[in-house]
Amino acid sequence: MVAYHSMLVTDVRKVVAPGLVADGDFSEVESDAQPVLELVDIAEGINAKNFRERYHDAVQQRGDMNSLFDLGYLGLRDKAKGEALFWKICRRVARLSRQMKHRPKELQDLDQMLASRFVCNFSMFQSIPDFWAFDQLFPIVPIHRLNEIPTERGVLCDITCDSDGTVDRFVDTKHFKESLELHAPLPDEPYYLGILLLGAYQETLGDIHNLFGTVTELNVAVGTDGRRVVSQPIRGDNVRDVLSDFGYEPEALREALARRLAERKQAGLIGDEDEHEVLATSSRVLDDYTYLV
Repeated sequence: MVAYHSMLVTDVRKVVAPGLVADGDFSEVESDAQPVLELVDIAEGINAKNFRERYHDAVQQRGDMNSLFDLGYLGLRDKAKGEALFWKICRRVARLSRQMKHRPKELQDLDQMLASRFVCNFSMFQSIPDFWAFDQLFPIVPIHRLNEIPTERGVLCDITCDSDGTVDRFVDTKHFKESLELHAPLPDEPYYLGILLLGAYQETLGDIHNLFGTVTELNVAVGTDGRRVVSQPIRGDNVRDVLSDFGYEPEALREALARRLAERKQAGLIGDEDEHEVLATSSRVLDDYTYLV
């Protein structure tokens, strides 16, 4: 890598946690299946003294439940309730086990099993290509709420259509870790992460992967008086810019759309309001940032 010179700030758009369902989805489901009833008892009776034993019981009951389901002796609704109970038990065990002085390996693995997927507003391939190309690890940290203890563990997913767009290895004191300590996002409040120590050529290597262009930039310097000096934002690429980079003429595309709309209006398929709405939307989309806003 060349000299570190930048950091990428991204907001978290969504959190997907394994095994979580909306309150009430399964609470009213009745079940006569023995594995599901056993999981109910485990979930209700787990405590700080028996959590390790109860966890192994839950794993066994889940295995029995899956076998019955595969053989056709257990319905989908019963299996869904059993799965929700199993993940509830796992979350409780994980919280209790973190208080242990010497945490067993199988309980350490729970952190990775329970890692949420934090969907972030960036393209891994565009902004940190060294991560997937050369296994380069970058420090990644929350850049606010630093007076709060993180309560979640997660991996980062980008907003590209590529299923490999996941950051699932993070800097640790020894080698790396497979999940990152994060905060639970608050309703209607942004949650920002900083990807630090990026090299000078990251965006050049990214090559507009998945049609995501350059990000909006701020240059930060230290003035002669020691104070921070922040430049005016340099606006990142919009859709019009990226289309032009790939040889398309945005205005020609818009003119072609206008001709098609005029033909449909003449044929009586759409009205004036429809035509104006589509043309206004197309103009707005062309001027939009390629990332989520």
